Amino acid sequence: NARQLKIPREKMKKWRYVLNKVLNKVDIPWENDNPILSDDEIIKVMLEIITYLYQQKENYPLFINEINKIEEKIGLGNLDYEALAKIISQLFTIYHCDSIHGNLKEFGLKDRIGRLCGKNIESGVIISRSITGIREDQYEF
Repeated sequence: NARQLKIPREKMKKWRYVLNKVLNKVDIPWENDNPILSDDEIIKVMLEIITYLYQQKENYPLFINEINKIEEKIGLGNLDYEALAKIISQLFTIYHCDSIHGNLKEFGLKDRIGRLCGKNIESGVIISRSITGIREDQYEF
């Protein structure tokens, strides 16, 4: 996967509390104008996050089949907080641009979701940017 997942700023503002709770296991304090969410509201936001992540599969053509299997296999309607948190965490792992793969074995799926076997890159462009962004080199193969 050579494409990093991007979430719009509005969604990140809305989901900030729940994502910190789920991914970092940290309760961040709310600002004065935001109410504290109940457990039902947290689960509702978690379902919204999972739905958004499912919709992002179109941006990751190599993972469309895997995400479709996850959608078909896991029914979101009757899952508890811990199960939804695990799914969110693993979807972020699958979409993340690195070599780590997702593990949804406890839901009856594989423990190496996102691992690409038998895929060869025949051509491409490697872009190397300096830290400052002033210099950029491109290498085609």
